Amino acid sequence: MVEMEPNSSVEPKSPVEKGTSKHVTHIILVAAGGAMGKSSLANVLKQDLEETFSQSVEVISEDWFYKPPTNEKAVKVAFPAPVGDESSNAFKLMHMDDKQVEEMAKDNGVTLEELKVVQDITKGLHSWSQPSALDMDQFCDVVTGIKAGETRTFREFSFSSKLQDGPEHTIEKVHYLIVEGVFALTGQDKGGPRIAYNGIADFKVTIHMEDYYNVGLQRVLTRDLERSKEGTLEERKAAIENQWKLVMKEYETYIEPYTKAKDVQFVSNGVNIDEFHGNIRKLAEDIYQATTSEALG
Repeated sequence: MVEMEPNSSVEPKSPVEKGTSKHVTHIILVAAGGAMGKSSLANVLKQDLEETFSQSVEVISEDWFYKPPTNEKAVKVAFPAPVGDESSNAFKLMHMDDKQVEEMAKDNGVTLEELKVVQDITKGLHSWSQPSALDMDQFCDVVTGIKAGETRTFREFSFSSKLQDGPEHTIEKVHYLIVEGVFALTGQDKGGPRIAYNGIADFKVTIHMEDYYNVGLQRVLTRDLERSKEGTLEERKAAIENQWKLVMKEYETYIEPYTKAKDVQFVSNGVNIDEFHGNIRKLAEDIYQATTSEALG
């Protein structure tokens, strides 16, 4: 059964501050563990606010703000990795011992420590699921700037190259900015962004999933197994399972405790996709009604 708990603490706010012409974008934070449906929720919510209520909406993902895991030169030794190419450095690194990694590092003018980070990525042992993996300063600057009605231009992190050389985004004034990500609600005491706690966020939403470990793992395997590029099918599966164990450990540390706050709304994601989408549409209606007691100026 899909359920949503209403947020009784939400105060209606206008996109334009009273008595001024200053534009204010409403920030909607969507935080949940990997494979829970954050992107689906954000995109359906965007569609409903646009099509049903004629609002302007943009979605940004926390994933766009990852930092390169080590220096660029070391990352480029192995990435981007050609699909299925057993002669690639990424494939070779997966099977190297420390001595071989050290030799490759010397050949490429990087340190052993730097290339070991890259090797961990090929094996699924590098942890992306912690706040320190993101450029929190850039992340928060983009969100706070857009909330204030300013334009922000930034480049997306690429999980193919493992560098910030993905598509460029420019976001201008909108009614709503939906920010989806694992750490959107994580406390600053654990390295999370300040956007959830300094009056910046207008709505906070999370997702509940029964038997998250097993259901989430199966979703990740289905989603990522074929698009993984390093190693055999079994090696790719093992790498994904290793990564999932890290994701779950850090979910309990960085995510779950912060989703229990009174001002966080819950949307359950079960096996019935229609119910999940129906609840998101109800959420869109509640958000629109809470923020349109005054007109957009």
